[in-house]
Order: sequence, then C-alpha cells, then structure tokens
Amino acid sequence: MSTLIQTIVSLSVLGIMGIIILIFDKLATPKRRGFFEKDQNLSYPYHGSTVKAFVLHIVGILIPLCLILLHHFVKSGKKFEMPKRSQWKENFAILALPTFIGYLFGAGATEILTMVGKYNAGRLRPHFFDVCKPGNYSTNDDLEYIEEYDCGGNSIQFPDIDDRNKRIREVSLSFPSGHASFAFQAATFTVLYLQAKFNKNDFARKSLLVPFAQIVMIAAAFFVAVSRVMDYKHHPTDVIAGGLIGTITQILNCFGATLIFSEADEPLASQPSEESIALRTKNENETPKTEL
Repeated sequence: MSTLIQTIVSLSVLGIMGIIILIFDKLATPKRRGFFEKDQNLSYPYHGSTVKAFVLHIVGILIPLCLILLHHFVKSGKKFEMPKRSQWKENFAILALPTFIGYLFGAGATEILTMVGKYNAGRLRPHFFDVCKPGNYSTNDDLEYIEEYDCGGNSIQFPDIDDRNKRIREVSLSFPSGHASFAFQAATFTVLYLQAKFNKNDFARKSLLVPFAQIVMIAAAFFVAVSRVMDYKHHPTDVIAGGLIGTITQILNCFGATLIFSEADEPLASQPSEESIALRTKNENETPKTEL
C-alpha cells in the first residue's frame, strides 16, 4: 500500500510540474527587451530547426525508458509475458516505473528552470530583425538603445497571422536554450544510468559497449546544442547555459532523488540469497569430523 501511495504522490508531482510548464508555454509573456539598431548579433536570417522540438522530446524520453526497461528485464531473468494477478508487482515493467518517474522528474525540473530563465531574461534571438521587423521607433544615434518599438512581424516569411504572432513571441525566448537543456539532461541521465547499471557487467565494460554508448549520447547532445547556434536560434552563451542547466539538474536528480546508484537495485544474480547465506553460515560453523 505504501508503494502505491508513493507512486500516486509522485505522479501527482509530475502532473503539477506539467501544469506549470503549460502555464509558461501558453499564458506567460516574455520580458520585453530593447536593441541597438545596428546590432549584428540580431541580424541573422530566420532558419528552420535542424532538430525539431517534438523529435527531441520523443527521443529524449524513449531512450531512457528503453534503457530502464532493459535493465529491469535482464535483472528479472524472466521472459516477456503478462504477469498473473498475484504477481503483477514483480513484473519488470512495474519495477521500472519508479526509476522512470524519477527521470521524468529531472526532465520536468530542467524544463521549468529553463522556462524561468527564458521568460525573465527575454533575450532576443539572433534572427530578431528578420522575424520582428521592428518599426515605429526613432533614433539619432546608431549606439542608442531602443526600448519603444512595434514588432510588425515578417508577413512574407510567415503569411499566417497566428504563426507570425507565435514567432514574434518566441523571438524573446533565446536564453537559455531549451533544446540544449533537454538534450543534455537526457544525455546526463543516460550516461549515469549506463554507468550505474550496465558498467558492472564485465562483457559490456570490457567490450567498450557502455563507454561507446555514453560517448554517443554526449555527442548527440552536443550536436543538438551546436545546431541551435548554426540555425540562428540561439547565441553561443544560450546553449552553454542550457547545457549546464540540464547536466546539473540531472546529476542532482540521479544522486539526490532517483538514487540510481543505490545498492538496493543491484542485479539479482549479484545479491546472495537468504538460503545461500544460511547454508554458508552453517558450513562455516560445522567442525569437520576426524576418523579414528
């Protein structure tokens, strides 16, 4: 019963975090910042995303989920089959649920921290001039900081009014990078989980499978971060900040909340059973009989 209550509470916490994220995404208004008329850092053309947000989020959730399920499946030593009513608590998918919930907690925390930064910083994206097309402002000096202006939007690039307004709103959400923070939190969790659960297998470690998988995850996260700069979506410091947020958040989550390095989750084969301990103790206490 206590496990069920803990699961319900954990899912409720995730639900609250999801509501907070939706409020930021749908209702919050980013801080409005000004610009310098000749700022070259804001003069890049609008470019589509190399890595789509929905693809990043799907992959970033599926990879840790599959890894967690694989660990518990191997640990259970059972074939994939539907458990009986009396054995459902022993099913590997059920046993993997707390760890996956813990991962989602770290991912959600990363998203919230990223959005707090985005909506309070209001930093303009590198393609600000191309998307916003600022007007109705006056200046007598190229170095004058302009705070009062209208953002008419690029009607040629975005003919649909709703899409145009969406891009105008997003143009003030440069810092920190959400793509970078999510990619690095997923990579950090995966690297640590591989180290905690799979690196203890001699074959996986000595054959370099685990280190190779860890390098691939780090490289993938780095590629996502670099693509945001190359697509003119973010400034370099945006992706650095996003990467640090994702990495630090998941490190704290893995060691402080999810506890993936806990000895309580060791593979069954490496844990001595009560019967074997009793037999070994009995054998040690018996004194060998000597023949006369």
